[in-house]
Amino acid sequence: MSQFAFAGMLAANSDVPALRLFIDDAPFVRTTSVPVAFIETGGDVITDYRLSNDGDIADGVLVNGSSVPKHGEWGLAPGPDGPRRVYGQVRYQSDGWSPVVTQDLVLDTSPGSMVSVDLDPQSGLGYSISLPPGADWHGVFALPKDRITARAFPAGTTSPTAFQVTGGRWGVHFGDKEKPIAAGTYEVPPPTDAFTTASLYAGVSAGDGNDCNGGGTFTIHEIEFAEGDLAVLSADFRLTCYDSYVVSGSVRYGNDDPIVALDPSIDDAYLGMVDVGSPTGEQTASFTNSGTIATTLGSARFQGHHPGDFEITSDTCSGKELAVGESCSVSARAVPTARGNRSAVLAIPDETPRTARRVLLRASGLQPTTTTVELESVPQFGPATATVVLTVYPAPAAGYVNLFVKGVQQYGPTSRVLEDPSRLEYRYKITLPPGKQELTGYYRGEDFYRDSASVPVQVEVGTATKLHLATVTDDGVAAGESADLIARLTAGAAVEGGTLTIRDSVTGELLATKTVSGSSDSLTHGVTRALGTHPFEAEFVPPSADVQEARTSYELAVVPGPRPETVMDATALATNGRRSSTEFSSPDPDATFQCRYDASNWYACASPTPLYREDQGTSTFSVRARRGDGLADRTPASRTFIVDFDPPTGSISIARGATYTRTSAVSVSVPASDALSGVTHVDLSLDDPMLTYAPTVNWTLPHADGTATVWAQWRDAAGNWSEAISDTIVLDTVAPVATAPRHVLASETSLVSGAVPVRLRWSGSDATSGIARYEVRQQVDAGSWTTLSRTLTAASLTRNLTPGHAYRFAVRAVDKAGNVGAFAYGPRFSVVGYQESSNAITYRGRWTNAEWTSYWGGRAKAASATGATATLTATGRSVALVSSRGPTRGKAAIYVNGTLIATVDLYASTWQHRRLVWARNWPTSATRTIVVRVSGTLGRPRVDLDAFVVLR
Repeated sequence: MSQFAFAGMLAANSDVPALRLFIDDAPFVRTTSVPVAFIETGGDVITDYRLSNDGDIADGVLVNGSSVPKHGEWGLAPGPDGPRRVYGQVRYQSDGWSPVVTQDLVLDTSPGSMVSVDLDPQSGLGYSISLPPGADWHGVFALPKDRITARAFPAGTTSPTAFQVTGGRWGVHFGDKEKPIAAGTYEVPPPTDAFTTASLYAGVSAGDGNDCNGGGTFTIHEIEFAEGDLAVLSADFRLTCYDSYVVSGSVRYGNDDPIVALDPSIDDAYLGMVDVGSPTGEQTASFTNSGTIATTLGSARFQGHHPGDFEITSDTCSGKELAVGESCSVSARAVPTARGNRSAVLAIPDETPRTARRVLLRASGLQPTTTTVELESVPQFGPATATVVLTVYPAPAAGYVNLFVKGVQQYGPTSRVLEDPSRLEYRYKITLPPGKQELTGYYRGEDFYRDSASVPVQVEVGTATKLHLATVTDDGVAAGESADLIARLTAGAAVEGGTLTIRDSVTGELLATKTVSGSSDSLTHGVTRALGTHPFEAEFVPPSADVQEARTSYELAVVPGPRPETVMDATALATNGRRSSTEFSSPDPDATFQCRYDASNWYACASPTPLYREDQGTSTFSVRARRGDGLADRTPASRTFIVDFDPPTGSISIARGATYTRTSAVSVSVPASDALSGVTHVDLSLDDPMLTYAPTVNWTLPHADGTATVWAQWRDAAGNWSEAISDTIVLDTVAPVATAPRHVLASETSLVSGAVPVRLRWSGSDATSGIARYEVRQQVDAGSWTTLSRTLTAASLTRNLTPGHAYRFAVRAVDKAGNVGAFAYGPRFSVVGYQESSNAITYRGRWTNAEWTSYWGGRAKAASATGATATLTATGRSVALVSSRGPTRGKAAIYVNGTLIATVDLYASTWQHRRLVWARNWPTSATRTIVVRVSGTLGRPRVDLDAFVVLR
């Protein structure tokens, strides 16, 4: 056994640091299926990963490589244990194929390289492992797949006489400084100094730094060493580590003693935080017998600090005999009885050295609190101040509160009052703006007091009376144009009967008036004025003193036209960045510009202007020219501005998803979509130039037969490229080949209405796609050819042929790509039947005529005397004997040219007539003498001779 152990990532081809192969367990692997991963540090996009079992390279590319995922299981080539080398290569989107990287392995499938271990997962080591001889590693919290080595400390050295099983992640060791290790039970005292002061020590260690040196028992059932290496070990142990926790288990190495091992699905579980007296959700722990023998479990129960706070909700483990590989489960929940952390251990007794499997369960009990928000005074009109009282009860020892008005946190509180231990009061002085307000108080406690938010309090503060007078738009007024003056009123309260007016401020003329109804209203009046500035005034007179009156004015400026024009490219702009820009102009050299997004307010801008959008989506950018006198373009220029971060998504299918094709010119379906900017281009197999997007593209595959891969990648209008995906198809341009059909007579077949069953056989081959079907046709007596089948998948066919005619058959193959091969023609042959009455048959001994409608032609010859013979001399390459089988029929010997060829037993439990009970076929046609000799079988001597059949 090797004296070193590691699982590694070996860098191959050190001159290419950007690409490595990672093979879990390397260099020692136990099965031909190994986990392989590519690790690359470069920034280029990789479009293909390839692995190979050999180093056949042409033009820098692995010839025998197969495309694989970036990481996953991969199979080594079949073969014996020993050194192996894996070759890897990737294809970069911009630079083509990378140099080949390698990883060296050693395949070792022998059971002697295995160790069986069952460790307690609550030992602090973090593992629960069981490995019967010849099985694969598995674990609950880790998968230690490192090769395991073992070594002994020889007597006479400074190291103790002991064995140690080690790996990259864990180990188990036991030793005695004074004497060699032998089978037996060792009582191990708690250690003081394992290597200097104690004569006996034991321990379990893990490569993550956790270990256990403790007292207890260590029983060795069997142990053997070979040339200093551990060869056989069967041991069980139970140790108390550092006077705190117990670790126990079993070790089997090179030994098939039974082992009891239970793998729990969890070590511990936190069930959550709930109010005291309320149940948590369930947590299920399953237990799997991963040992080598069945084990019986005891009754599940709770131990530890708070067993009364937990309850079992379902249990399929208690008292169960668990077979190897079988699982059971226990579900539990917590119902905290007090505030704070609660814990218990779910224990299920078992038959292992540790005596029980344990799962730590934890939960937290919460003390609920209540939070209220009240306003001591509610202002009638705002903005106004108010006092808000936020109360929390019961009052915890510590915590903090927040008050939010319409989601905005308020500063404070201004005071804090603890009236009694059950009530904590906070006061805020806040300013409430007009309108509907939502006040929310929030308390967050400590020491397991539950967070609690109040039910929001709604309050409406009345608005002060406001009056506004202006034109409808802010694009100025030109001479000869009319303008709409609009007075907008928002009263401090609902009013009925108030008066709203618009006057000319110069003449005092009343231009418009209306009676107000409700808390808001408006009055519109159209005016036409000459060049110059014209003042107007709006006034609201309320019907009562408890509503505010209001007055405002506005100056209408009338300027000479015409209005300026705005020029900008209206083409939609798409980008995969948040910022772009656009240019605009005006024929008016003195014009300035105003811009806006969508329906937002106009703002001053200049060309070029950055276009910005924080998130992806579509906006409309508009710009208008404006003169210094306020006259603006009433037909602004606009363009769509799209920010698109997401690449297109698409699929690829060659020849409508066909597996094979017989022509290199194929149709490739590449439908794609992009929600925002749209798909604009498609690139097939990194071709240059890329193509304008269409859902279907005509494509030419490489002309070499075999598997062809076509890659597709799409780009949207914003410049985003999708990932490259591919589809494959097998190109097969070579027609298949079929051999000429051979014809034979088959024994144990029956004549059908006087027709003789003749079996046709042939073979076919196709190097690339394989044979899909055969077409078979037939010619009778040199007549025209007729098709028998176009869909035959087997390379054989049985035909019932009428004697007295000549036949010829032809076969051609069609491969899976649709290539049709040439017909292969078989020889012409004749079917000849010799009835029992034929002059060509010579009888010796006593033969009698037998008549029966089941005979061929209604007649046959029958003989029962031993030695009676029937002889036929005929020319051909196939001959068969036609007879009957039944409960009273006996045996007959068949001679060809004086040599015994076969003995035919004609017995059958049911009658079978016109049966080819014996047939013989030769490669060439020749004249042969066939003799049928009656054997005289005791109790059933009779033999029928119905006919001979010969193929010439």
